[in-house]
Amino acid sequence: MSGMSSRYYPTQPAPPFQLDWNNSYYQVKIHDAQVVFAGNWFQQADTVLVSTEVTLTANPDKPIKSLYKVDMIQRNTPMRLGLSPSLTDWLPAQTDSQVHLTLQYTVVQGTPFKTLLDKMVSANLAGVASLIRPDLGVALKITEIVGRVISYFAGEGNANNVFALTMDLSSVDLQAGYHVTIGSKEDVPRLDPALLKIDSQGQLVYTPASTLDRLSYLVIQVQGIPQRQSEAVRWTTWGTLLATAQAQILDEPPPTDAGARQQAFIEWRAVLKQVRALARQDRSFLLTEIDGVIAAAQKQVEAHLVPPTAVQSAGLNEYDDAWQDVLGVSSKEELLRSVRDYQDALMLTEALLQHYNAAVS
Repeated sequence: MSGMSSRYYPTQPAPPFQLDWNNSYYQVKIHDAQVVFAGNWFQQADTVLVSTEVTLTANPDKPIKSLYKVDMIQRNTPMRLGLSPSLTDWLPAQTDSQVHLTLQYTVVQGTPFKTLLDKMVSANLAGVASLIRPDLGVALKITEIVGRVISYFAGEGNANNVFALTMDLSSVDLQAGYHVTIGSKEDVPRLDPALLKIDSQGQLVYTPASTLDRLSYLVIQVQGIPQRQSEAVRWTTWGTLLATAQAQILDEPPPTDAGARQQAFIEWRAVLKQVRALARQDRSFLLTEIDGVIAAAQKQVEAHLVPPTAVQSAGLNEYDDAWQDVLGVSSKEELLRSVRDYQDALMLTEALLQHYNAAVS
């Protein structure tokens, strides 16, 4: 074979969390990558640059590029790159979502280029150029810098694109776990995808093992969680508004008469209406999580403003249309169930994040 393979989902241990479409989140990261530099361009290269480009359905005209530096590779010698960066933030697992990514191996040679890269590392610019999130405005500027750096040195004759591996991750067939793309510029024996597997240590294996030594490959991991963390909510405009309004209520003594209590609820409901309107415009959060966040805040506010014995008289057992519109539930029982589900999902998310970090280390 020569060229690039399809995306494979090799035999592997069951992932710790299966994606639940429209009710969970996923993140794409590089798990493993190998480059084989063949041909007669350089007997030895100073550096291999690894550049990634990620395009999301939400922003198809704004691909995000990152740049990574790996030292010293030799011709016809497979080199594991030792990279495991996250390529995306946590994305809603929605049925219309898609991620297109490209991993470009660029071999470079020459003292000026090495000097520039060393200075980037010493100034921590390499870290900035490598660790970007799609939702940050600075990502677009980093993308421009990455493109100009590679284009300049390619034009100077000091760089050669060894190979590009691409992968499309669509909701049609996307699963949590490891996905593999394999390629070569040389004519090598064709692989049998059925013999590819990820072992219990997360390593890509194939029999005979020597076959992989002639190939460049990319292994990405799709990780899943049921909810995002509370910190992610607090960084949003709607999360800040919700937390500020909630704190103002909880920091004041509860009202002592029905009129003051009713006015407090009217003002709180107006805030929730604005919060929900803003949240619906935030494509980085699922509606189920927005419902859970609002329900958890409502539960605390109700407990503070209304004594337990006065809940029914306050009209908060069965919510009217105005309350249902902002809360997304019809009764106190549904609200409490939503809060329990949300809190259970948060606990599972914390456990999964700890597992993923342990797996990375």
